[in-house]
Amino acid sequence: MLLLKLARRLKLKNENFKTNFLKMRNKRLLLNEPTSAFAAQEVTLFHVNEEIKDIVLRLEDIAEELLQSSHIKSIKDINGKQEVAIESKNFLTELTKNLEQKNEVYMEEFISQGGSEKLISLAAFLEGSLLGYCLKSFFKTTYCVTGVEFIRKRPENVSKLYNLLDKEDLIVKKNILGILSSLLRDMKGSFVIINKAAVTHGFKSERSPYSPLIEALQSKDLELKERVLHFFNWMIFKCPKEEFCCKFQSRLENLGVFEECQKVSNTANPRLRKQLMLFQQNNNVIIKSSMYEIEIHRSRISELEKH
Repeated sequence: MLLLKLARRLKLKNENFKTNFLKMRNKRLLLNEPTSAFAAQEVTLFHVNEEIKDIVLRLEDIAEELLQSSHIKSIKDINGKQEVAIESKNFLTELTKNLEQKNEVYMEEFISQGGSEKLISLAAFLEGSLLGYCLKSFFKTTYCVTGVEFIRKRPENVSKLYNLLDKEDLIVKKNILGILSSLLRDMKGSFVIINKAAVTHGFKSERSPYSPLIEALQSKDLELKERVLHFFNWMIFKCPKEEFCCKFQSRLENLGVFEECQKVSNTANPRLRKQLMLFQQNNNVIIKSSMYEIEIHRSRISELEKH
């Protein structure tokens, strides 16, 4: 197994070097760059590319090791695989640090080489703190345009991420909310995709859409409350139609969001206070003609919840 992995890595490195050499040579000819500048760029790109390849392959190895040590497609108990878990945690922590500190070229290369896809696949069977570390790494990839574009082209990943809000780990919830808010900020059509994921999740779990977020809002963790409100504010702000906004706000009202906000209205936490103020402002910016539509949606949602 080890020899096969080494052989695979050597093969990829050789193929990768040839591809990048041709790319950089063609770029040099087009831009008429000096040979010394071309050589420096080639070396830099080669090292970045090789580092990314090793990282992506290591993510694959982690998945294999975790599955082999657990013998099932879920990791609910670290006992018996402590060494693998610690090694995986350290690797994911280092990856997050690199994605934070390296330049945008590094991040784009990571995404183009399949790094984001590997993180999503890994998150599907992780639990607890390991899942939190994995999602934190993925969260960093949404800081660049390529990371947002990766999700836009694969909207099914939004549903996979939203479903993880059912996890009990608070770090997992915080990172998911951070990712969704980042998408709302930077991705076109994000409201429709996220709302669809929430409605589908509610239908499959036989619960009201956005109920996991209301449960998160009821948590004692102030940072989690702040992230939930931050997400709601972005949803209201990015709502494409007035009708959708009315329906969304009616749904939140029926779920008891306003009552939960009232409970923390006297908080001293500046970040939470800011989101509370924005949430209040967003809900006050409703023209009078919308009030009738809100009442209709409120009645419909109430009737559906009764049945």
